[in-house]
Amino acid sequence: MSKKTVKRIYVIGMIILLIAAVLNLVLEETLLNPFIIFGFMFILLAVNIYNNTRADGEDQPK
Repeated sequence: MSKKTVKRIYVIGMIILLIAAVLNLVLEETLLNPFIIFGFMFILLAVNIYNNTRADGEDQPK
């Protein structure tokens, strides 16, 4: 996948998890366990960092 696609997945995933975290605070019953939310955020962040540091030359200017 290109770096732009991974960045788009990262941003959309973080927005969804942020909405889930806010709904956990607002609603009386929790939708997701907070540890699951933080786990998914950590996975998304790790994939994004790996994607930014890999040297594949895919998006480098010529």
